[in-house]
Amino acid sequence: MQLLRRHPLISFFVMAYAISWTYVIVFLIVWPLPDTIVTDTPELLGPVVAGFVMTAVMSGRAGVRQLLRRFVMWRVNGAWYLYALLAIPALYVIGVALVPGALGSFKAPSLTMSLLYPVFFIVVLVLDGPLLEEPGWRGFALPRLQARWGPLVGTVILGIMWGSWHAPQYFTKTFAAANGGLSVSGVIVFLLATVIFSVLITWAFNNTGGSLLIAPYPHGDQLHPGAHQRPVPSRGIQRSRSGGRLRNRCSYRRDRDARPPRLQAGNSVMAWQQYGTCRRRSAGSQAESQFPQADGDLLKSGGRPRRTRTTSVHAEIGGPPQK
Repeated sequence: MQLLRRHPLISFFVMAYAISWTYVIVFLIVWPLPDTIVTDTPELLGPVVAGFVMTAVMSGRAGVRQLLRRFVMWRVNGAWYLYALLAIPALYVIGVALVPGALGSFKAPSLTMSLLYPVFFIVVLVLDGPLLEEPGWRGFALPRLQARWGPLVGTVILGIMWGSWHAPQYFTKTFAAANGGLSVSGVIVFLLATVIFSVLITWAFNNTGGSLLIAPYPHGDQLHPGAHQRPVPSRGIQRSRSGGRLRNRCSYRRDRDARPPRLQAGNSVMAWQQYGTCRRRSAGSQAESQFPQADGDLLKSGGRPRRTRTTSVHAEIGGPPQK
């Protein structure tokens, strides 16, 4: 237990990889199960189990309850729903349209397929990754990676780890065929895509107060059928969203004398985490930051933190290292 607490991120990734890779290698490669809509679902247990286990180890029952509450953080700016449900798919379509010859080979979906698209999207959301993966990637790992390396570098690290987690799936025919094949170019493009989508998800995550209700939607947009059959669209997305403007929107405020952030629906918790005042008590002590526990605390206090309802940043990301 002490080892897990001393190395929470390493422990999370090892646990997530071990659970998922064991299933993929045994039941999808060595002794492949029949290909059904739920055949791939058990491999998703890696991130979700590791996320909840490590949250319990680091923060106890209170941390697990907080993680679950973030799945129902729906009171966010409506623009982020449009961003997740419309803007990211539009970027993907634009990226595909820029591929030479793509428009000539385009075949419009039938009316039946168009009407059933919301149903397919929900099925993919639940059974094919987003809803089950996000408690681990964005629920547990992302806040800690951002706290240590900042939003941009932390997100890039997560994107690489997220993409690498899919590595054994390249030895299955269906995944390899849908993602560029088992080739150097196919793997590089897939990693690039996971990093880019990680940046897009982090942007929404940080601006909605860490909502895990919003994060799965861009993830689902990435995983719709045929998402990686053409490598170039990822570059189109990269050109659209990888500029300095995104870096500025994601970045933390580190100035100790900075004024507290204004209360805005949906992003108050993340804003206060970024603003938190750090104090060093003595040599060998760890920095502490204080911020309201939840949006409700800020709303009740008129947008200002109340000392009686604050908690150490360690309670959110797992506590100080054990000596």
